Amino acid sequence: MTLIQPKEEKNMEPNKWRQLTVLIKRQRVIARNRWVTDEEYVRETGDASAKVGDRIPLTPDEVRAAMDLAQRLAAHLARELREKRCHLAQP
Repeated sequence: MTLIQPKEEKNMEPNKWRQLTVLIKRQRVIARNRWVTDEEYVRETGDASAKVGDRIPLTPDEVRAAMDLAQRLAAHLARELREKRCHLAQP
């Protein structure tokens, strides 16, 4: 799965965007594989420390960072929707 960075969030530091995409991929591993990494995770993240079959690490700081980044993305999407609704409402 590849996430496309919204144009307004292009000013987000590349490492922050990457961090968010990796955390989303970790969530998939946690939900589907019961915390055990698979080939897809290792390949897609390029995480050199991840080995297939290992339990995936997740720290409280990573969770807080993901929440912050997700809130920024949600705010961006809400702004986009409001703007589009305004454009649609105009005759």
